[in-house]
Amino acid sequence: GEKPDGRTDIFMIGAIGYELFTGKPPYAATTMPELITAALSADIDDPRQHAPSLPVEAALCVLRCLAPRPDKRFFDAIELEHAWQTIPV
Repeated sequence: GEKPDGRTDIFMIGAIGYELFTGKPPYAATTMPELITAALSADIDDPRQHAPSLPVEAALCVLRCLAPRPDKRFFDAIELEHAWQTIPV
């Protein structure tokens, strides 16, 4: 019910990142209503189930990007970048 803001873009970064790291979309939805329901339910597999070599910190960043509530996501790309830069290589 809120107006989209930069955290909407953060969600999309998370969705793309999830698929890049795992080779699978974050949600098994085939229609828009299914996708919205899945995105709001917070029921998403830990990406490490599909990409075991993914560092824990990277998985947590991706999952935070995909948080159903915008206030639980990174505020903007700068905050996400700072978190990403702290991930051990």
